[in-house]
Amino acid sequence: MIHFWGDSSLFNKIVLKLRKVKIQTRLLVTFILMSILPVTLIGVYAYKVYTDSVYSKVSEYAEQSVSLLDDVLYLELQQYSSLTNTLSVMDSVQQLLTNDQKNATTANSTIIQNITKEIDNAALRGINLREVQIISSDKQLLYSTGYIGLASMNYNELIDDIDRVSPSDSLQYISSSSTEAGNLALGRKIYRYHNSQLEPIGYIILYIDARFIQNEIFSNINFGDNSEVYLVTSSGTVLAASNLDLQGSSITDLALFKQLIAEPKIQGGHFKLEGDGTSSLVVYDYSDAYDCYFSATVPQEYLQNETRQITQNLLLLSLLLFVFGLGITMLVYYSIVNPMNNIIKRFSINNNSATNKAGSTLRLSATDDPCQDEVGLLAKTIDDQFVAIQQMSEQQQKDLIRRRELELKSLQYQINPHFLFNTLNSLKWVAKLNNVPVLYNGIEALSSLLQNTLMAGSEFIPLQEELKNLSDYFEIQKIRYGNSFDVKMQVSPEFMNYKIPRLILQPLAENAIVHSTREDVICITISSLKLKNGDIELSISDNGNGFHVDKIKNLSHQFTGIGLSNVDERLKLYYGPAYGLSIRSRIGEGTVVTIQLPHANDSDTVTK
Repeated sequence: MIHFWGDSSLFNKIVLKLRKVKIQTRLLVTFILMSILPVTLIGVYAYKVYTDSVYSKVSEYAEQSVSLLDDVLYLELQQYSSLTNTLSVMDSVQQLLTNDQKNATTANSTIIQNITKEIDNAALRGINLREVQIISSDKQLLYSTGYIGLASMNYNELIDDIDRVSPSDSLQYISSSSTEAGNLALGRKIYRYHNSQLEPIGYIILYIDARFIQNEIFSNINFGDNSEVYLVTSSGTVLAASNLDLQGSSITDLALFKQLIAEPKIQGGHFKLEGDGTSSLVVYDYSDAYDCYFSATVPQEYLQNETRQITQNLLLLSLLLFVFGLGITMLVYYSIVNPMNNIIKRFSINNNSATNKAGSTLRLSATDDPCQDEVGLLAKTIDDQFVAIQQMSEQQQKDLIRRRELELKSLQYQINPHFLFNTLNSLKWVAKLNNVPVLYNGIEALSSLLQNTLMAGSEFIPLQEELKNLSDYFEIQKIRYGNSFDVKMQVSPEFMNYKIPRLILQPLAENAIVHSTREDVICITISSLKLKNGDIELSISDNGNGFHVDKIKNLSHQFTGIGLSNVDERLKLYYGPAYGLSIRSRIGEGTVVTIQLPHANDSDTVTK
């Protein structure tokens, strides 16, 4: 148990210092520490987690998109690679490249016609194919489909790149006139099998309209307004770009390209690009078939569009939570302080208005707080104490009045009982001498009953003695009612020494006689029963007229004699509220009046 007073521990020192601060201030500080701080921390954490999640999802989505579009580009270029495969192994192409060009002009003309015919009949030519050229190993143009502007070009750099990547295909960008779009040059080195060895004999180059990449590939990519898409060779030449001005240029000096070639040449990947105060996500896919990178940049603004909105929403939500929490805190504060102030105010009024003088009546007003919280419970407790004090004061006044009445009655009862008994004995013998047995028996029963009631000193008597008094009472009543009722005693012998309050059964017997009258003889039965819990139950039943029990509001007003209410009150006074009297009755069937007594009963242990 923690003791807050007189304890020098740090915890209790803090508590004592807090008690010097008003509840309003304590609640406000607690609200800030327990709501604003967690909301801020959770908001920052949620923002970071959400940003990382968005970055991860966008990176994954962008990688998949770039990889898918790279596959589309690869499949598109594969149809042209298939054409180079077909042409490079054609007999006419092999003959054209192996013939002596100086002495085989006529033969070459025939071969060229055959090549042209076979190309036209191959059905492999794509809609974006502009030119097919066959070049000798000494870089002489031997065949061209006749595309204007390409016949006189310098093949040195183009063929050098083909030699570099051989036996793979070379993919390069070739600029055209200002009015024409650029082309992609797909080149391959041609070999022949000679003397059990592969011998290079020439080159074949396909020129493809570069606009198909813009129209069919790049148009399907959208990563924001400032996003850029590249198809760049490993040597830094831009084959295609979303920015047309970059096509054909070299980007070897750009940080993008430097970091791109520094990445592992795997199927795909991504990295962050920082520079010039900007940040972007770069996703790429590498094609080893053409030794080029397909890459796209995702601006940081594109990644932060959703997180920016989330941040604004979090700030707005935090503000709303602050206002809402502050309102709730103030409500809680006033819900605690106002009732306490009301209790203090009412308590002060009560103290000022209450009088404690002897013989005066104490009047206290309650706090009238109907709530069920701790403060309401405190108010109710105070109310109960006020009511209890008032009731005790009133009861004290009643007890004083009752005391005076009892003193008066005590004086009235101070008649010498011996005079009464001597008179009754004289009357009894007169009745016997005059041969009136009914009167003789009645006077004898009355004398015995009065002697047991007036002369007895103990308030508790054995059940056997009480039954004897009850028999005397029935004998007296037969003088008045004659043989209109019979009595049966069915009490177990084991209860005969059980001590009960004196005259506790007489009111029950009286009411059984008075209220059970019928034309035929009434049977009154006195019985006993031991309950399962050890308690004893004594019953007086009759088969008389009966009555409606639920209509009885005041037992003492409904029955004669001392009254059943008096019996019930005496039993509860002696044994507690769990014990007392109960009535069961039905019209035309009779009435059963039962009293319940505790098993561990002894006149020496009962408080009188």
